[in-house]
Amino acid sequence: MLAGYLYIASAAILFGIAGAASKYLFIHHMGPLDLTILRNVVACLIFVLIIYGLKFKATFRKNDIVHYLVVGILMTAVNYTFFLAIALNGVAVALILQYTAPVFVTLVEVSLGLAVLTRHRITTIVVALGGCFLLVRGYDSESFRGNLTGVAVGVLSGLVFGLYNMAVNVSHKRGVDDRALVLSSFVVSSAILLAFAPSMTVSISDLGLDSWMFILFISALATVLPYWLFVIGLKVVPPFQATVISILDPLAAAIVAALLLGERLELLQIAGVVLVLGSVVFAPMGESGKLGLPSRREVRLLLRSLFGARLH
Repeated sequence: MLAGYLYIASAAILFGIAGAASKYLFIHHMGPLDLTILRNVVACLIFVLIIYGLKFKATFRKNDIVHYLVVGILMTAVNYTFFLAIALNGVAVALILQYTAPVFVTLVEVSLGLAVLTRHRITTIVVALGGCFLLVRGYDSESFRGNLTGVAVGVLSGLVFGLYNMAVNVSHKRGVDDRALVLSSFVVSSAILLAFAPSMTVSISDLGLDSWMFILFISALATVLPYWLFVIGLKVVPPFQATVISILDPLAAAIVAALLLGERLELLQIAGVVLVLGSVVFAPMGESGKLGLPSRREVRLLLRSLFGARLH
């Protein structure tokens, strides 16, 4: 099981690095919608080259079309609602509200009889959200601003993020090929976002080499790779734990911003770092309080999912 958690954690950290890198593009007058469209379309092209250029096998089945569409639509909804929440409320509120996802996963699973509301879950949620609140300086009135519409969008972002994790998990249980699932979700998401291309505020021809380098970096190493890792990790990691571990995203963004952009972490933010790391370690333990080491078979399964049949 630990190998799957490492995949999810790695994906969250890469997403966080993407957030820090995105600040450069936002400073250079690229809007969130512009970046979302370019990131997804370029990432889709890169993943197509990876799958077919390196001859990785991706098995598409007609019976899985519903899964392809649902996961792709939810991926688009996660990205759009998050960036819209940022535009309406600012980064702090958007992050806090998106990472209410473990709450929604718990509510859905408990209501469907798939899980029981335990002390472990409640403690994990409280610690994780508390850490996220401190990390993004939710206590600062200047950064913690919001309006009713923006809060609603932020809550929706948390809901769709939780549903995305659950949808991928269900797809795995139905035997959907993970490479086909990732590729189809990028294709569906890109098709949806291209419909909004006329609303882009930046001209592609006006983008300089440095901007394209950032876009390629974000698309390849901070979109394709983390989404691939995330989907593979969800083969063995339950949706609740995956959403908690994803809070490493703002943690990674804060650390990268501190190292590269000179942003300083306050004492309360450092306390938030400790709480987030504590929740990430605590979430996989369950009621037993033990974190199982990965078996050789599990590690081999996850590595084969990532690198294909070339691994023997």
